[in-house]
Amino acid sequence: MTQAIAVSNPNSSNLKVIKNKYDFLEIQNILRELRPKSINKVSLGITSYSNRSKQGKVYGTMKKVPPGMVDELRQFLIDNHQTVLQESFLRADKRAELKEIISIYTKNQNLVLSGLSPAEIIDQLLDAVAGMGPIQPLCDDPMVTDIYINRIDEIMVKRVNQPRTLTDIKFNSLEEAMELVYRIVNSTGQTINRGKPYANSSLGNLRVNMLSKEIAYESEIAVAIRKPRTNIRISRDSIINTGQASEEMINALQAFVEGGLNILVVGPTGSGKTELLKYISGFIPNRDRTFVLEDEPELYLKTLYPEKHFVSLRCRQSENGEYTVDYDMLLRECLREDPDRII
Repeated sequence: MTQAIAVSNPNSSNLKVIKNKYDFLEIQNILRELRPKSINKVSLGITSYSNRSKQGKVYGTMKKVPPGMVDELRQFLIDNHQTVLQESFLRADKRAELKEIISIYTKNQNLVLSGLSPAEIIDQLLDAVAGMGPIQPLCDDPMVTDIYINRIDEIMVKRVNQPRTLTDIKFNSLEEAMELVYRIVNSTGQTINRGKPYANSSLGNLRVNMLSKEIAYESEIAVAIRKPRTNIRISRDSIINTGQASEEMINALQAFVEGGLNILVVGPTGSGKTELLKYISGFIPNRDRTFVLEDEPELYLKTLYPEKHFVSLRCRQSENGEYTVDYDMLLRECLREDPDRII
């Protein structure tokens, strides 16, 4: 005979000893007979696809659109809607426009996949060609000016008037991070591979520099994303109130610009050269035909001052190196356009 000890109160020292009428082997046999023939495991992750998307989680093995379908769509967008594609990485309105384009595309191509609804196909295609993955909130944050992916688990940001800080955002794997890199590179018609393990792309207002593991040998990835702003963060009052310059200094600077003097704006990275140049460009008379030459778009002076006579040009280089539009060529061409000023 076996004994069982029953505790009516865990904190009590009063224990009851109960005599069993079955021995240990008999109890085992009874339990074995009571065991169900099959066990249906209930997944606590059962939820709708829309909820999974909102939560950013993946449960089970949900069917995905094939890579070939994504590649064909991407090429269609590059050929016909490249501006919308590139701007959709950062702008919600352009992303909505791109979703509508993809919706029409799937209907025209009669794209059907068993196990996926038309809406799920559209959402997956949209994320595959224009999603920024886990760093999307950083891209949408207007206070974030720079994003740095140093490793899959080390993502830093620089915010307005603040030093670089480490975020708690991480990629699940190197494959997920590289998928984002390929998405950005492919949307601009470039490539990144073992033979060319780097890329420098522009996505609307985003400037993205990417290095793969062939160069970034410790972290296996290095990405720097800059978000040039199309507004001005400084003003006469802010410059004076922060002690960067006196009112007399600003008045003198304004006179120099209006008088057409040659001015150099120099300083280390992040010192505010671009913002200062945006600000003092407002002193240029509206009638002056001014050409802006840049390697990558940052100033957006025509957007800031639509009433002024600004013409913005940028350097370009083809993926295969067949042609190059460098500063020399831009300068040579803009001199033939009868400029009054060149920035």
